[in-house]
Amino acid sequence: MEKRVKVLLLLVVVFGAFIAGCAQTKKTNVSVTSNTTPKCFSIISSESVNVSGIPCNLSIVKNVNEFTFSFLSSLSSQRNQFFSPVSLEFAFATLGEGAGGKTRLEIFRSLDLPGNDSVRRAGFACLYSRLEKSGNFTLANALWIQTGYPVKGQYIHVVKVYYPAELYYVDFHQSGIADLINGWVSNKTHGRIRKIVSKVDPSTKLAITNAVYFRGAWVKKFSGSGLMDFHTPSGVEKVKSMSALSHYRYAEFNGFRAVEIPYRGNFSMLVVLANSSSQKLNYSTFAGLLSHEKEEYVDIQMPKFELSTQYDLKDIMENLGMKLAFTPMANFSGISSGRLCVGQAIHKAYVKVDENGTVAAAATYIGVVSTALPPQHYVVFKVDRPFYFFIIGNLDGKKVVLFAGRVVNPAT
Repeated sequence: MEKRVKVLLLLVVVFGAFIAGCAQTKKTNVSVTSNTTPKCFSIISSESVNVSGIPCNLSIVKNVNEFTFSFLSSLSSQRNQFFSPVSLEFAFATLGEGAGGKTRLEIFRSLDLPGNDSVRRAGFACLYSRLEKSGNFTLANALWIQTGYPVKGQYIHVVKVYYPAELYYVDFHQSGIADLINGWVSNKTHGRIRKIVSKVDPSTKLAITNAVYFRGAWVKKFSGSGLMDFHTPSGVEKVKSMSALSHYRYAEFNGFRAVEIPYRGNFSMLVVLANSSSQKLNYSTFAGLLSHEKEEYVDIQMPKFELSTQYDLKDIMENLGMKLAFTPMANFSGISSGRLCVGQAIHKAYVKVDENGTVAAAATYIGVVSTALPPQHYVVFKVDRPFYFFIIGNLDGKKVVLFAGRVVNPAT
């Protein structure tokens, strides 16, 4: 069989919206009285339009990276974590474009995004364009709208042009809608994820879907090196490991050490170790590590690992300041005149990392690595305790965090 490293992530943000008391939605004359308490809805997550004519501005990269650490700090430090800040940003920013008043303010603040519409929208359009041109990264967005439900044309225009999103009109009352969405997800993830929802609430009026897929091959191939001791908070585990000895970008800053391991194309993985288990990585230190990188000959030994994660985003996003969106007081007047709120938001992710590259990478680079002679001085980077890792896109001189995680125990 062909040996290859697979780094695969699928994010699904599931939220939906429906009008309380409406068994069927008419195209016009939606009436909601002031004492009506709307039920919250379920949506499901996002893809595309030509953005080549929009001026490219990647200043939004800093906002995405800052959000990465806001989200990471809200997760348990005692468990393995993995998520995609880019995918979360695209999904919730799509939602935010339809919000008004304080609801809109909370959504964009919780995402660490600029409030200026022109800057934010141009940033997402540019980021989408750059990532799509990379070849081994896919970002897909879609809006699923109940046929006949009066979603405002301006909202659809903004989401299609700037984020960008495919548009589907469907009947959420039909039993086959889950199969339709699952088919979309399977297609966008090349069959890796075949099912994301079992059923969809028939009273859903709008669904937002987002899928992110990345497959990378190491530029410099690792070798399998048997088992290594990994020190977890609860004891020592024997875990499968891989190793490499070559030139990498290495940094030490503010009590942390980091090695940046390149993939083919404009992508890399940054592996970060703290000098002390009590230290928590923040955005400032992350940025400092990137700015202090220099090329060193590095002896890397690290675990192979495979993670599957799922998050109910409601509590996390509320803690980050997105409160009104999940309540009957939410203002989504930019989407429709009907009363809508977010009822459910879910993030699912998967990643597998091992020593093997794609066939092309192995053919091109195995010989170089295996014949390299180590110099007398080299840095030892042994990842034998909990560590952070970030899959990074290198875009026009800026590094954007596409996926982020923390491995506490590779054996679980």
